[in-house]
This record gives sequence, structure tokens and C-alpha cells, in this order.
Amino acid sequence: MAGGDVEVVVVGAGAAGIAAARRLHDSGVGCLLVEARPRLGGRALTVIDESGFALDLGCGWLHSADRNPWCDIAKAQGASIDTSLPAWARPSLEFGFSRAEQEEFGEAMGSFFARLEHVAQNQTDVPSSAALDPGCRWNGLINAVSTYISGAEWDQVSAKDFDRRQRRELAGDRRPWHRDTKLWRRPASHARLPRDRGRPSRRATESRD
Repeated sequence: MAGGDVEVVVVGAGAAGIAAARRLHDSGVGCLLVEARPRLGGRALTVIDESGFALDLGCGWLHSADRNPWCDIAKAQGASIDTSLPAWARPSLEFGFSRAEQEEFGEAMGSFFARLEHVAQNQTDVPSSAALDPGCRWNGLINAVSTYISGAEWDQVSAKDFDRRQRRELAGDRRPWHRDTKLWRRPASHARLPRDRGRPSRRATESRD
């Protein structure tokens, strides 16, 4: 910004923009953080219901939390962090789903992912459903899990694409979700993590006739 009072303008006050502005600021570089919305945080958005409970509409987990830098940020803010296991890593209630059945399903799911990793190495791509064990009683539930993590059942998910996703997460020092038991939450509000890191921003507005 020639002739201006800042050296760098950061557009967008999501987590990345706030981190960039904070690093510039801490390095003594004059910067301006510009956000079009009336709030900071980007996809991190928390609403408080009438009962006073926080509901995360955007990000809701601190993945690979034992090595996630946002945990240190939360602690520096004095925030409380829920370090209990995620729901899918804990035993479910046993109404119609006994503990023995839960363990059997967990083994079937683990075997499926192991086969899927192997199938993905074939030269020709195939649907991830090729890794299902024919006749396995848990295939329906394994398919249901796919709709949660991929938005579709396994017959609509490329084995190679899913494997690449897993490898990218590992390369990025993040465990794939089904192997991650260090998924922590900030009970009060995830949106406050990036928001509280932000500098005062100038909100950009667009005028319409």
C-alpha cells in the first residue's frame, strides 16, 4: 500500500489470515487485517442457544490435539479443553448393541481400512466398496460411517482418492480420523480461538444501490 501507514494488507480474518497478521505484527511489520464479515474467525463460528450452551457451526475439533498448535493457543487464552475420547472411540450404550457386538464392529472396521489401503495400491482405481468383506454383517454400518466422513457410501468413493486423503493427513502431521484418539474440544467455543488471536480489523463493506 504505497504511501499508506501499513506495509502489508491481509485479506480475510479466518484462522490463516489472523495467524499471518499476528506473525507480521509480532515481527514488527505494519499490517492491516481486513474482513468483510461483521465478525472474525472465518469458518469458526459458534452460536449460543437460549440455554446458554455453545454450538459450533463450523470447526468443532482439535485434531491430533497432542501436537496441534491451536491447543497451545487455547491454553494461553486460559481456555478449558475437553480431552476425553471422541464419542466413536468410546463404548456406546448397549441398547440393541452389546459390548461384544461393538468390539466385533470395531474389528470389522479396522480390517476394512486395512484392506482399503491395500486395494488403493492397485494400478486401476476401484470404488472403496471393493474392500468390503462380502457377507460381513457390519457392511451396512461401515457404509453409514462413510456417509459421515465422505458424504457418500463406499461404492461412490474412489479408493485412490481416499488413500491420497489419508496420506496427505499423515504428511501434514495429522492422524486420519479413524486412528485419531487425540480429538479434543473446547467446550465454550471454538470460534473464540482464532477470534481472540486477531488484531483489531477494519471491516470492508460493499455498497449496493
